[in-house]
Amino acid sequence: MRSRKEGVGAVGRAFAGRRLGLVLATAGLLALSLTSAAAASPANAARVHQVPRIGLPGGTWSLENWRHPGLCLSSGGVRGGTVKVYTCTGSSNQHWHGGSSHGIYQQLINGDGQCLGISGGSSSAGAHAVMGNCGSSDTYYWLMELPQIYNIPHFQNQHSQLVIQIACNCGTNGAVVDQEPYNGGNPGTSDENQGWFLRTF
Repeated sequence: MRSRKEGVGAVGRAFAGRRLGLVLATAGLLALSLTSAAAASPANAARVHQVPRIGLPGGTWSLENWRHPGLCLSSGGVRGGTVKVYTCTGSSNQHWHGGSSHGIYQQLINGDGQCLGISGGSSSAGAHAVMGNCGSSDTYYWLMELPQIYNIPHFQNQHSQLVIQIACNCGTNGAVVDQEPYNGGNPGTSDENQGWFLRTF
């Protein structure tokens, strides 16, 4: 795993060890959660073979961007608002846990009780991630995929089959989160923008 950048706050440094431990522990669940490519669409079959699919861990955690350490996925405290990244503080707006399941997909529920979804249930690249009332629509269900090379998860939407990232691929506090096709997650490149560390509190 690459070293953390200079300028990351004390909160980020304090949780670095716990975050790494959870990511590595998550890798140990692979044997229990691997699925076959038969469950995926033909267009995604090759990627499914290369990227193990894994269930969400229990408990509560934050999601810190891999490319831009120190920024965490947040509801911003807004009901039905656009999802953004903010400096990791451990606030309830940055708390996440798993909810109900659609097979291998699962809800991502925020500390304010809302579910992570995609605006209008869109399957288009660039559509914004939003918070909404948890329901049965597959736009509110996600799959955590864990590439074996570097063990940093990304999150794929059930409806669109796209993954979340910081839209501007920048380290800006308050930047919008959107969905895009999975780009391979190559370490040391801008692909890391689609990776999210799970960090315990």
